[in-house]
Amino acid sequence: SCDSNSELCGAMEDLHAEGLELSKECLAGYQKVFHDMGAAEGETLCRTQIEQHVASTSCERSRKVKQMTDIIFTLYDHDGTGRITFSEFAAGLALIKASKDQLDTTATKEFAWRCLDHDHSGTIERGELLAWVKLLSTIGGIKQTDSKYGLQCSSMNSSGGFRRNVTPEELTSKYMKVLDTKGKGVITKSDFFEHMEEVLDVGAVHKWLASYTKIA
Repeated sequence: SCDSNSELCGAMEDLHAEGLELSKECLAGYQKVFHDMGAAEGETLCRTQIEQHVASTSCERSRKVKQMTDIIFTLYDHDGTGRITFSEFAAGLALIKASKDQLDTTATKEFAWRCLDHDHSGTIERGELLAWVKLLSTIGGIKQTDSKYGLQCSSMNSSGGFRRNVTPEELTSKYMKVLDTKGKGVITKSDFFEHMEEVLDVGAVHKWLASYTKIA
């Protein structure tokens, strides 16, 4: 029960404050996984433990395991301390589940925002967006065209000949123009939530994470 499990009770309160609702049964399942990963009651997880769990629950090679760990750890480490509490772990899995199940578009946006805001500054800088674009490029997650904004992943060469792939740096510049509506060199959360679905393919990341997120 909640009375006999302060960790579970605390997590339920934290999730409710974030607008994320999970049943006690589901949360208890997440708690078991959290403890199986090496955290005792009231303890936290480190990046190495997250990476070991990613490696054990996926069939990816080491480079992709590292990429997957980068996404997951950034998502979980909501306060930027470098350690994952059970509340953060449960919130991350809840966001992934709600986003994958398409229960709430806000969950998808919050999922992507947490993955992108590496330094937890409250805004997304160009370097953070570039890292995301590079990742999506490697897993086929960049939309080939977007007629509304004139975005495309290939362009004609200077002589009008064969198309060439647009570089991640070029795509990032185009995305910044769309997402940085105030022209301040950073992307605010409100602008990101308004325009994210028009330029970034989060579904590709969900598919990529599918082997890891079976518990969600």
